[in-house]
Amino acid sequence: MFDRDKFEETLSELANHYEDSAPTVSNFCNEIFGMRDSLVTLQDLVLLQQFSEEKFEPNLAANMIYHHQESLGRSTVGHIGF
Repeated sequence: MFDRDKFEETLSELANHYEDSAPTVSNFCNEIFGMRDSLVTLQDLVLLQQFSEEKFEPNLAANMIYHHQESLGRSTVGHIGF
């Protein structure tokens, strides 16, 4: 069963962790937080699980977000460095 409260807590922790070092990751977490449940994909959840299990180096973390967004056909316009 999906625990929305735990999910939101994880998003908040990740957004805070990467806020200064990788704003792209922090922004991604904020976007996912604001999405309706039906728009969050399994790929989003898997990526967020990876981030919650291991704190990646900021540049790698941002790169992972860029590639994730691109693979889902989401726009990366406005994301620095892509």
